[in-house]
Amino acid sequence: MTCSASDSEKIVINCGGIRHETYRSTLKTLPGTRLSWLTEPDAYSNFDYDPKSDEFFFDRHPATFAFILNYYRTGKLHCPNDVCGPLFEEELAFWGIDETDVEACCWMNYRQHRDAEEALDSFETPEPDEPELDPALTGGADGDLKRLCMQEDGRRTTRWERWRPFMWALFEDPYSSKYARRGGQNAVSPPPTPGAPDDTDRFGYGEVTQIERELKIPPHRQFGFIAVL
Repeated sequence: MTCSASDSEKIVINCGGIRHETYRSTLKTLPGTRLSWLTEPDAYSNFDYDPKSDEFFFDRHPATFAFILNYYRTGKLHCPNDVCGPLFEEELAFWGIDETDVEACCWMNYRQHRDAEEALDSFETPEPDEPELDPALTGGADGDLKRLCMQEDGRRTTRWERWRPFMWALFEDPYSSKYARRGGQNAVSPPPTPGAPDDTDRFGYGEVTQIERELKIPPHRQFGFIAVL
């Protein structure tokens, strides 16, 4: 029994237990990739080839391989929505495909994991050298608040250094995070009563304005926190 030219042109790839059949000419559309190497004469000795079933076997993610093989067929690389970005990134690296070939419609879904990691890294800073204890931090109302950001042995912690930029953005940029947006809505000063004198030039942590004396409202705690920052 002889095989036709079209049969000899076909190639079977078993990826994770699922068999895929395509043409060798299809795999040649992306030279330099792992699947294109299957068309070379020495592929039978360089890869896991089963002569009985006449197929190449790869122990890789079978669902993502369908998108990889479809890239050879259509020239457009899409990524599955039910697979996380890091997994698909590893598959692209294994098959030798550049991630920049991902179509624009799938790019945001592919990049969201990396964007989240970069956003988290932006809040981390290198640990600073241990400074000497500032005497101003040992007394007064400001010192009590600052001591909340210090270790039990009296040294500044790196946690305070890491969170300080975040807290600045929390009060200065209401669009920096969802917490900043909530804080911007809640951090409002008490409204003055009609006819009350505008005596707010001395408003600060530990001080009570004339308006607050009449209303008997304690100073807003968030302003004290801003003063420390």
